[in-house]
Amino acid sequence: MFLADLLHGSVRLCSAPVDPYRGQEQSVREDLSMTPTPALPMWLEVLKAVAPLIAALLAAGVGAWVAHKFGTIQAGIARQQAETARAAAATAKNKLKLDLFDRRLAIYEASIQTLASTILRDEKAEEADWAFRKKLEVAQWLFDKSVFDFLHKELWTALVRYREAQSEHQGAIDPQTRKDAREAWKAARQALHALEPRLNEVFAPYLRQEG
Repeated sequence: MFLADLLHGSVRLCSAPVDPYRGQEQSVREDLSMTPTPALPMWLEVLKAVAPLIAALLAAGVGAWVAHKFGTIQAGIARQQAETARAAAATAKNKLKLDLFDRRLAIYEASIQTLASTILRDEKAEEADWAFRKKLEVAQWLFDKSVFDFLHKELWTALVRYREAQSEHQGAIDPQTRKDAREAWKAARQALHALEPRLNEVFAPYLRQEG
């Protein structure tokens, strides 16, 4: 009976359904696992090897380009700032020149005014004299010594002598004294008139506009 049961059991075991493709699938799977991976082409192998180097070179190149571009921009900004500074300095210099010219011209005009008023015996001659005297106080800071000496030692001295001669003539009583005073007054007036060309000559270098 044991043998019969064993045979019967084996019959039950053998009676289980068998998949005819199972063996083939396992065989194909084993074949695939045993198949070697195909090698990459040579150019891909080379590219793969040098890819880090190329990336590093590209990064360095981009960095150098950015640095160069930034440096160029900075240099351009620096040049523009320098040009702006030069323009501002030139403007300030021109302004100082113009201011100096105006102050010198005012002294020249005061000198001409007092000279003309005295020669023409203008009623406002004394007023012009004192206006010139005020300008004379600052002339020493705006001109060199030769101009100041002319204004102070020649022109102003001649004006003072003229005023003194005029005062003596007006105060003279007897005819002879009055005559002498009149001659002195006339000589002082002629001396002032002779200073007019000299006045223009002295001021010319300081009032001539540069081209």
